[in-house]
Amino acid sequence: MIVALGNGSTELTGPIVDGYGIRQLFVARAQHLSSVSVMFSTYKRKNSGQIIAEILDTSNRALGNCVVAAEDLKDNSQHVFRFSVDMIPGGTYEFRIRTSHCRSGMAPTAHHSFSIQKDQSLFVAGKMQRQRELVCSFEYGALPALSGLTGERAAKQDGRIVDFLHQEPVLSVVILTKNGLDLITKC
Repeated sequence: MIVALGNGSTELTGPIVDGYGIRQLFVARAQHLSSVSVMFSTYKRKNSGQIIAEILDTSNRALGNCVVAAEDLKDNSQHVFRFSVDMIPGGTYEFRIRTSHCRSGMAPTAHHSFSIQKDQSLFVAGKMQRQRELVCSFEYGALPALSGLTGERAAKQDGRIVDFLHQEPVLSVVILTKNGLDLITKC
């Protein structure tokens, strides 16, 4: 099941530089969150740094995170952050985006739009954006099991594994965890 937020005309949040976070509160619609897609703009350039996406519960405890290179974002396109987070349907959670090493002139921006939802709030740089929500979609459902898959078939389950395994000369270790795939480059 996919739950989309932020339909209609959009505005930009402004560059997501270090210290300038975005927080979208949302109500879980199913028991398992597998991904969140967010609409970004890059100003038609390769941006530097990293985008850190997190899912948090009401006690501010991180349930899942995903880190991507800012240069991997495409202009005016959705970027998918993969998670594997168990949730309580009807419970309130927070989707948070922050950056590391993204400076002014080299940072992407996210899109937001009008909202009539009362159970979701958007905060940009710590300020509540009244009647606004992030242009994003939450995908609920089970992830395909990787057990029993070997070699290339398992790697195709997540493109990050393929990229990681083609690095030279690195010892590659893939660890399957409750919250997704963790890749370790050094042992």
